[in-house]
Amino acid sequence: MSAGFRQAATLVAVVLVAGCLVGCNGDDSSTPSTPTHLRIVSGSNQSADIASALDSALVVQVLDAANRPVANVSLSWSVTGGGSVSSPTTTSGVDGKSSVQWTLSSQTGTQVVTVTSPLMSGVSVAFIANNGSTITGVVSPVDANPFAAFSRSPGSRRPSASLSSARTITRRLSPDRIIIGFRDDKLGVAAAGSGAYRSLSVARQTVGRVQQSVSALARALPITNAEVSPAMLAARVRVGDATQVESVMADLRSRPDVAWVERDEIVSIRDAAPRPVSAEWVKRFSDRALVAAQLARSAEPKLPNDEHFFTQLWTANMIDLPHAWAITTGAPSVTVAVVDMGIRFDHGDIGPNLTHDGYDFVSQIGYGETQQICTGETFDTIDGDGDGPDADPTDPDDLFYDQFSGCWIREQLGDHGLWTAGIIGAAGNEGGGIAGVNWSVKIRPVRVLGITGDGTNFDIAQGVLYAAGLAAAGPNGMPVQAPSRAQIINLSLGGPSPSNTLQTAVDAAYNAGSLIVASAGNDGLDFPSYPAAFPNVMGVSAVGQDGLLATYSNAGTFISVAAPGGDFRLDDNGGGGIVGPGWDFVASKPTFMFGYGTSASAPFVSGIAALLLAQTPTLTPAALRSRIEQFARRPAGATRSDSYGWGIVNAYNSLTQTNSPPHMTFVRLVDATTGAVVRTAPAGPSGSFAFTRVRNGSYYVQAGDDENGDAVLGIPGRRYGWYGGFGAPTPVNVNNNSQSISFSLGLPMEVEPNDEVGKANFLVTNSYVVGNITTPDVADTYAVRIASAGVYTFETTGLVGSCGLGVELDTFLTLRDQSGTPMGTNDDFTSPTSLFCSRLRANITPGVYYVTVSGSTANGLASHGRYRLQVRSGQ
Repeated sequence: MSAGFRQAATLVAVVLVAGCLVGCNGDDSSTPSTPTHLRIVSGSNQSADIASALDSALVVQVLDAANRPVANVSLSWSVTGGGSVSSPTTTSGVDGKSSVQWTLSSQTGTQVVTVTSPLMSGVSVAFIANNGSTITGVVSPVDANPFAAFSRSPGSRRPSASLSSARTITRRLSPDRIIIGFRDDKLGVAAAGSGAYRSLSVARQTVGRVQQSVSALARALPITNAEVSPAMLAARVRVGDATQVESVMADLRSRPDVAWVERDEIVSIRDAAPRPVSAEWVKRFSDRALVAAQLARSAEPKLPNDEHFFTQLWTANMIDLPHAWAITTGAPSVTVAVVDMGIRFDHGDIGPNLTHDGYDFVSQIGYGETQQICTGETFDTIDGDGDGPDADPTDPDDLFYDQFSGCWIREQLGDHGLWTAGIIGAAGNEGGGIAGVNWSVKIRPVRVLGITGDGTNFDIAQGVLYAAGLAAAGPNGMPVQAPSRAQIINLSLGGPSPSNTLQTAVDAAYNAGSLIVASAGNDGLDFPSYPAAFPNVMGVSAVGQDGLLATYSNAGTFISVAAPGGDFRLDDNGGGGIVGPGWDFVASKPTFMFGYGTSASAPFVSGIAALLLAQTPTLTPAALRSRIEQFARRPAGATRSDSYGWGIVNAYNSLTQTNSPPHMTFVRLVDATTGAVVRTAPAGPSGSFAFTRVRNGSYYVQAGDDENGDAVLGIPGRRYGWYGGFGAPTPVNVNNNSQSISFSLGLPMEVEPNDEVGKANFLVTNSYVVGNITTPDVADTYAVRIASAGVYTFETTGLVGSCGLGVELDTFLTLRDQSGTPMGTNDDFTSPTSLFCSRLRANITPGVYYVTVSGSTANGLASHGRYRLQVRSGQ
């Protein structure tokens, strides 16, 4: 190519470039220009649930004055009203567009995202979003515990007339016996209650020193028959002239070697609690094979196969024994001493767990005159076996005084000590009888109460010392000692007067390492009872089947915890007491009986303590007490009360060191037209909830607690509630609006009147209600909306007690469809543990059905009382 040609070509290229530079500048969209405004491309006016991301991204475009896209423009995204965007700053792309993801706030309402750029002063666009139609609110829990008044101390109480007329004096002064406590520094011996008295040789030396002191005193005072208790550093003596008792005591108080002196007292267990009733009648309901087959299928919780266990269900459930038994059923390495009326070794239900190292400390205390038994025999002393203290704690007889005939009647339902021992440790899961709190344990029987239920402070004190492995006053002036210390000592006895004798003994036993548990007393008073009120003793009050303080139970500042004791005011259906082994002293054979009283509540606590030691043998008495008190069942936020102490004992809680199963509150939206559950949402820690993007319509709002994360609502006993209240809940009408509601969560109670179809209370599936048939009521009716076809179950349970025994109402169920056509009836469904409850199952189609609950007078049972009705889908 020639030079001239090359020059022409270059010129053409330059011209072409120059032409493009001049002519193409305004048409090239990639060429930078000045941004002037923003345009929303998509993403505004969306809705979503709270704290949820919107379905579509927010897209904005940057434009210049000619509406041409502008690239590489920095953008800022800011949120108003809560929530967040995926990035606070972005840069526009070649098409001028930029986008972010928007997650809405956890609060309901309208929210805004504003987009700006530093290159465009005063220019912005705003995206708007909301949660759609919303129903928000707060559900406030109300304690549904049966003892909701727990934190309020009851006013001063007095026994009812019906009780006081049947009472006998629970303590009376011995006419001629006094107890002298000596000073260890004057006698040169180990202090009272010292661990040195675990040694019999030390005890014998102290006996000799005390006898020397008593002999010196006897030369100046009319005292004889010294019985020396070395571990107490005390002696019981008899004043020859009963009229000189007070002057002798005054003289003794002035002596330098005497620490204290007091009258011996006679304690009686014939107090305000009603006499036991027979448990024989329950046998007609028993089907041993059926019980065994049913309970064998229970893996968790663990249940025994004992023939009459269903009679114990209300107590077992109240203190959560079935779950506790899945952890431990006790251990033979744990010894519980039952300091009481003695035992019957030939009762098969308790025999396997009895030790043979017990003792009988009942003295030959005379009545002053011969006593007549109604069958013709006579007796002069309370011991009944004629030989005073010995190594045989067998209860030889049990008598009560019949004021109408003026003589003593032999008990067919006797042996208080056998009954209390059985509550603690009747052998369990052996196919017959009942099950104790511990199926396996060692029970040391220590007899301190005679054949009339009477015993003296001094004898009881010796029983406590012996139980704790310390030297006690034996026959012929010689000390006796158990081969080991019982870790737990149960005292189902007491009275209103403090006693140096008893306090010295229980303090010594506590210092020796024993936990002492005592009944609060059955006077229905708010005054101390001893030994329960001593500082080193756990005083136990009694509750009935409803968890409220029993009619007869004492209360006061000395109460440590409460436990089942039964209550005859709730016993219209029978069996509301505490079942345990007894002895028929007429036929001389074993039996079972229902009793009432704090005499029963104390053994439940002793039994739980034994379970704890089976699990953790190293627990000290203080640790045992702390564990039982800390994990007793009480309303949230409640502390100690004079009625319940730290609460109703709970075996499972004590073993697991938990106060209650963890629960979460859920709120449900129910279609008011069909009864179908539309949505379920968890409530927040403060009870707040929100349903968003709710379709227009009418809804009921209900709430309930689950347990242990099972997300199951409406189980009888769990807290439950409706907006507007149960029976006729308030519908929430949604029509493109937002509204806020609030309601409480507790026990869903029926609303009267509801005795006919036109006044029926409202109920849906998977919910329950608490009702009460009261005079002149004969029935309660509920309208149930069934949303989908299938099998549904309608079932009653007892609000108190168990369906087997102690339940208030023997229910009868009737199911009808909307036209009134009967769909089925049921009185008692087949189960050895559900004798007086009702269950209906039906395969039904959608619609409204009516369930009627009425009482039954079958078997002489109550036709009025409380119940729970549950409706659930499936079996």
